[in-house]
Amino acid sequence: MIIYQTLIRVLRLLPERFRARGAMALALLLLNAVLDVLGLGAIIPIVLVLVEEGATQSNAFLSGLYTLTGAMDENLFILLLCILLLLVLVFKNIITVFITYYQANFTYQLQTYFSQNLFRAFYQRGLPYFKKMNSQNVLRNINGVPSSFSTGIVLPLLNVLTELFIVLFILAGLLYFDYKVVLLLAALVFPTFGLFYRFAKNKIKYFQEELYRLSPEMSRVSFEAIYGFTDVKVTGTEEEFFKKHKLLQEEMIGHNVLSTTYKAVPPKVIEFSMFLGITVILAYGVFAFDNRSDLITVLGLFALAAYRILPSINRFMLSIMTIKSFQYTIEVMERKDAQLENTLDAHIPFGWVGI
Repeated sequence: MIIYQTLIRVLRLLPERFRARGAMALALLLLNAVLDVLGLGAIIPIVLVLVEEGATQSNAFLSGLYTLTGAMDENLFILLLCILLLLVLVFKNIITVFITYYQANFTYQLQTYFSQNLFRAFYQRGLPYFKKMNSQNVLRNINGVPSSFSTGIVLPLLNVLTELFIVLFILAGLLYFDYKVVLLLAALVFPTFGLFYRFAKNKIKYFQEELYRLSPEMSRVSFEAIYGFTDVKVTGTEEEFFKKHKLLQEEMIGHNVLSTTYKAVPPKVIEFSMFLGITVILAYGVFAFDNRSDLITVLGLFALAAYRILPSINRFMLSIMTIKSFQYTIEVMERKDAQLENTLDAHIPFGWVGI
């Protein structure tokens, strides 16, 4: 599976100190995921009190909480639950801001580390090497590849592991309340996203690799035209440069448009899956439940689950597609033959850099 393979390859590339910081970033993200689920779960008692008559007496948890708060009646108890929910959300959001800062700092520190090592490695090759190389390829590998590796591989990989944990955690909780909701979510959502991923994964990877190939070519055309201004004017070849630049730009635009379009599809799939699920629950509940309050409870559970699970699946799919798109950055880091003369193989091995 691409997640496991990418995780192993990334761990081989990371130095020891960044492995420790990466583990801390993942732990903080998992903590944030637990807080998200707890924040979502804090809504359930309010829903139960509103939907189920006498829930404060029939439900052991609510009964204990009702006694603990010392509320005089259910209306006051609901108000206290709402205040408690707000406090939980405020605490969760403060922690989330701190975790986001730590995650961003880790990602960009990692980018700086790889970029500096690549810079030193290329510079030690000497003047003869730079005379025979396209400087735009070197610049792309020094500045562009570490950035893409950090934001296109490491960060999405952390997100994938976190969102996977969230989905499994919520599904486990839902199994306790009503297994039918879990079965419905699994039957509607996972096959839909599976089909889309199977259809789109190779296309998005192709678009990103083409952008990687074309970027230094377009920079080279602009660089030669500007720094060779006198020669270009004397030879009257400026129109050739303009034409070549336009063709490269149009090709890049085409790939960018299609890549952006494919990445915009998952939210629409989510929207369709959610409304399909609500429709199926309503159709099923009309015939299966004698009491409409049972239908409302199941529908509420599905809505709460969908509210958190579907965005998680969306982020999971987008992260998977991003990881698939930027696989070439890992290949840049891993390649050992260092055949930098070829545009797509302008790679440098990190074993040689001395990490």
